[in-house]
Amino acid sequence: MKDIKVVELASVLAGPLAGNLFSELGAQVIKIENKRTEGDITRRWRTASEDSNSAVSSYYAAANYKKEVLMADLSLENDRAVVMQLIEAADVVISNFKRSSAVKLGFGYEQLRKVNPRAIIAELVGYKHDANKAAFDVLLQAETGYLSMTGHEGQPFAKIPVAMIDVLAAHQLRTGIMTALFLRERDGQGRRVEVDLYGSALSGLINQASAYLMNGDVAGPMGSQHPSIAPYGEVFVSADGVPMVLAVGTDEQFASLMDILGIAVEKEQWGTNALRVRHRSSLSKVLTEAISHFTFENLAAALAQRGVPCAKVSSIDEALEGEEARENILSFEQEGREAKVVKSVTFQLSSERAQKD
Repeated sequence: MKDIKVVELASVLAGPLAGNLFSELGAQVIKIENKRTEGDITRRWRTASEDSNSAVSSYYAAANYKKEVLMADLSLENDRAVVMQLIEAADVVISNFKRSSAVKLGFGYEQLRKVNPRAIIAELVGYKHDANKAAFDVLLQAETGYLSMTGHEGQPFAKIPVAMIDVLAAHQLRTGIMTALFLRERDGQGRRVEVDLYGSALSGLINQASAYLMNGDVAGPMGSQHPSIAPYGEVFVSADGVPMVLAVGTDEQFASLMDILGIAVEKEQWGTNALRVRHRSSLSKVLTEAISHFTFENLAAALAQRGVPCAKVSSIDEALEGEEARENILSFEQEGREAKVVKSVTFQLSSERAQKD
């Protein structure tokens, strides 16, 4: 990827996350930030504990690994000319302008295509049919059903605590760019990649969407439970106060679980997954009582031995301090601050020759 040059005209999260894929893979990513607004707004999205004088927030660092930053005012002819010169030599241009703003500034698709016909022009908008409408993650979570399904029944709706719609859109954008680059290797042609956050959000509904489209089922808040599997995701508490979840996906796993807990399987109520989903409430009460008599360590060991999946509910600090997490953390210096972030790229590529060696 070191020969790939990306010009990023995007701010906040989805666009920068797409650019982050390329910077982590070793490409040159030049991030153009608005000089008039003192750069990407996420520079100032700090947690309560962060230094207010730092030019880089932890939020900003999360999506801007080792990018070359150029502050520019695109309304100024000289700054615009500098950026256009970079675009002339770019393989990929990523933007999240409103369409009207992009054209006004001279960075609309047709304008960029004239400057560099071989470039992959990747455009991110909020809504396909109203590209000038501003889009924010929480609004999209509300509009596309996520908030209505998140939380617990009878309690206020809960937002997914990361900008999940932006993450989904970033994955769509990355896939589109990679596909366009692959096709360009075949025919030498530049392409346009268009991604809208609304469509990306709908794509993430997967089985909940098909359950409605095919069955008329309207999902509601279920906490951590699964609409189609039981017991799967519900939180139980062990004798030593450890919260844990089960992921029982087969009848064999369920039989092993009940055997370990010393509970007789009532086949007319719990003999199949369909029955367990139907009688979820009664099953939950029995499991809650039984699990409360086991320490987590002893129960987890017994479940692992019988192939019944379970996990402790870890806090984010516990998750990131774990040994397996270490190889997924990047440390780097960013504008005078040590930045630590999780990797965007977790896949590994190796040739057949490398594997033989």
